Formats: sequence, structure tokens, C-alpha cells
Amino acid sequence: MVLALPYDIWCLITKFLPKPELLKLYSVNSAFFDLVMNDEYREVTVYHIEDERTRRCLNMGPVVVTRVRSLILRPYSLEKKRMNKRKSSVGRKLLEFVQQARNPDIKSSTLVKQISRMTEVKFLMINCDWWDDIRLFNSELAASLITTALWTQRSQLRSLCLSIPLETYPNIITAAPVFGFLEELSITLRTIYLTTIYEEIYPLIIKFVDQHSGTLHTLTVDTPHRMVTPFHFFHNLGQLPKLKKLTIHHPINRLLPQYPSGIDTFLRKHSSQLQEFSFHICDLFATCNLPSPNELFSHPIFLIPMPRLAYLELGLFPWTGAVHRRSMADSLMKYLHPMRKTLSKFALRYHVLSFLEIRSMVSAIGGPESQLTDLELRVHLLTHDLFDLLSQQLPQLSRLEVGFEAPKKQDDGSITFNHNQHSVWPDTRGSEFLEAMAGRTYTDWKLRHIAFPTHNGCGKWSEIRALLVVAFPSVITFNDVSPQEFIKTPDYTKPY
Repeated sequence: MVLALPYDIWCLITKFLPKPELLKLYSVNSAFFDLVMNDEYREVTVYHIEDERTRRCLNMGPVVVTRVRSLILRPYSLEKKRMNKRKSSVGRKLLEFVQQARNPDIKSSTLVKQISRMTEVKFLMINCDWWDDIRLFNSELAASLITTALWTQRSQLRSLCLSIPLETYPNIITAAPVFGFLEELSITLRTIYLTTIYEEIYPLIIKFVDQHSGTLHTLTVDTPHRMVTPFHFFHNLGQLPKLKKLTIHHPINRLLPQYPSGIDTFLRKHSSQLQEFSFHICDLFATCNLPSPNELFSHPIFLIPMPRLAYLELGLFPWTGAVHRRSMADSLMKYLHPMRKTLSKFALRYHVLSFLEIRSMVSAIGGPESQLTDLELRVHLLTHDLFDLLSQQLPQLSRLEVGFEAPKKQDDGSITFNHNQHSVWPDTRGSEFLEAMAGRTYTDWKLRHIAFPTHNGCGKWSEIRALLVVAFPSVITFNDVSPQEFIKTPDYTKPY
């Protein structure tokens, strides 16, 4: 009952409790407030003066404000005066009149005051999306909100995310203090204007990163588009002695040999200390200068050994065709094999695997020396051969997540289809899987958690769920629920 109460309601109730009894409750656990506080009060988003989440921030009491742990600032339209100086239409003038009548300046000053009271924030995100007006983001009020948040959290902040264009970095970084306990930093390298000389902004960002080199253990760098070349940024980044986790988002057509990235230089400095590495290919809609799997895995980024790596996440291009698939299987096997003694978790995103590719991958990371306990992948066809292979080659596996397009008796690699193609498959298709799985049980497998995040239109999903529960008697959770609840889940895959 207590856990279901919003925090502000609980504060009202405590006013009527005798002080001795209240002190007894507080002494039970130092994290008592975190247990009774609703998640909506842990995270605050400031976006628009009329936005519901922003209004919630305005109405928070002083006690509730101090309990905020996550603050997201996306100051888009918070001022009375419009930044657009073009001649206003009648409708725009009417909108401006209504906004002025609501005294947004008063609300804006209240927002600044509320943010200055958030003294326990651990995560701060400053966001300016692609479609946001950068002039509004650079306004005086937005700058006041951001500066207030940065300086208020300077002694408590653990994680900072700067999802903003490069043109805005100078104003924000120069106004930011040195955070004494900053552990996680995420930055975005993108521009609004084609004429921006972004190389001149890199030294400011590099200096900011170097100022926190003594505390940072997680770094994320997102370069979402090929308009920006991050070579000079990565090449000039200094040593981060405590860095354990590195996440890179990089445009796919910048992974050819003629485009040096600088990532390999930075990766080589920290290869001996990295325990987690995530590499995601972005700008997937690019249609020219696309590398093949062989070209990708021949890039210097994938030639650097990481002897302590325990977690690897790869978001790769969804290559199709027999030639690319054979190349992908061979490249994956060569890349993963040196990690088989240290890797405990592996996740492969975007690229959908055939059974032949999975067999090559498992041969690289499986066997007696394998330490893998967590595996995430996506397949075209869910077959009993997949479970047979994984249970034999990865006996230590504790968690498995398999996204699939359709269940089938066998996968010989000849069938591939896109996301919409499975919807035309007959509902009887799942019967082949049922026949093949009948009587199979994996009692000796150490698997305890299994998830099937995608099973749209697979056919006979209700029967398949019941069969999977019987086949995996040692599994504790299916899709994060108990086996009994998993069976009861409504079947949303039936055609209508």
C-alpha cells in the first residue's frame, strides 16, 4: 500500500503521524524515502512552459524537489518574447497574446528557482533535438536554466549527457564547473549548419573531458551523421585512467579505410583496461560507400585486442545476400574467438542472423573455455536446432534473448525476409515448430532467464509458449515474468 502512494501524498499523511512513530519508520532503512516515492518524482523534464511535465516541476514542494534524482533539460519555448522577428500573422499574434496573459516570465523564474533547489540530482541531460530551434535553446532563459542546473549539481552529479549540436558547446562548457564525482559522460558530435567549423570546438570538449579524467569510468560518443568527422576529437583525447566502459556510435560510410576515425588511437590507449565496449553503426539510411563485412572487420577498430573485455555489444548493418552472410560469419568468428575466455555478455543488434551464421559465431565463443552467461541476438527463424546448439556449446549461459521473425522446423539459411513479410505467413506455420520441439527438454542447461521480444504474427504462439515452458523447466522467468504468467499472456499475434 505504501509503495503505491505518490510521494507528495505520503508527505501529507506523515503530518498526522506522531513524531516518535515517524522516527521509527525512518530508522528502519536510510532508503525509506526512495521506496515510497513515486518514479514520476524521481525524474523531472523541463521542456515547454505549457508542457505537463514542466508544470509538474513548477508545482513541486520544497521537500519533493530535493528528492529529484534525474533532471532532463530541453528548454525549447520558455520566454514571452518570440525569437522569430518575421512579420507575425493574426493567428501568431493571438497565440503570443495568450502566452503573455499567462505570465510565462513568472513561471520561468519559478523554474530557475526550482532547479536551484534540486541538490540531489545524480543524472543530468541537456538536450536539443534536430528539430528544435537553436535560437530558443541559446536564449537567456535557457542559458540561465542550464547554468543553474550545472552549478547546483557540481558536487553530486554522477552522470552527464550532452545531446546538443556542436554549435552550442562553447556556451555550455565554458559556463560549467568541474564536477568532482562525475563518472559517466555522454556527448554528441553533430552540427546544425554546414558552414560550422567544428574542429575549432573540439579543443573545448577535449579540455572538459580531461578535467574529469580522474573520475570518468564511462564515456559515450555519438556521431550520428557523416557531416562530422571525429578524427581530431578522438586522436587528441588524453588518457582516462579509470575508463572501464566505452560506447561509440559511428556513421557506417565513415568506416572505410580512406576515412580515418581516430577511434583506434583512443581505443589502443585504453584497450588493456576496458571491460565493456559497445560499437553501433548509425546513419543506416546511407546508400553509398557502404563497407562489406570483410571491410568493416578489417578496420583498425576491430583489430585491437582487449584482454579484459567482459561485455561486448555490436550494432551492425543488416547485410543480406549469401556472399555477405558468409563473409559476416567468417568475420564474426575471427573477431570473437580471442575473447572467448573473458567475454561474459555479448549482444548483436540490427543484423538478423541465419542459423549458419549463429553456428559460426557460437564456435568462436563456445566450448569448454567459454565464460559467456548472457547472449542477445536476433534470428530470422526460431528452430529447435538453435536451442540444441546453444545448450551444447554454451552450457554456462544464464540469460538468453532471442528476437525472431517466425518459428519453423529448420533453418538452412535460404529463407530471409523483411519486417513486414512475416505478417503474410499462415497461422499454421507454427505447427512445424511444435512438431519439432515436442518431447524436447533442456534440464541440464543452466539457463534461468529467457526472452522473446519479437514474435509478431508467428502463429500458434499460445501453444508455443506452453511448449517452451515445458522444454525449459529450470528457467525462472520468460519475458521477465514467471512461467505461469508467461503462459497466461494474451496472444496478440493472431490475425484479425
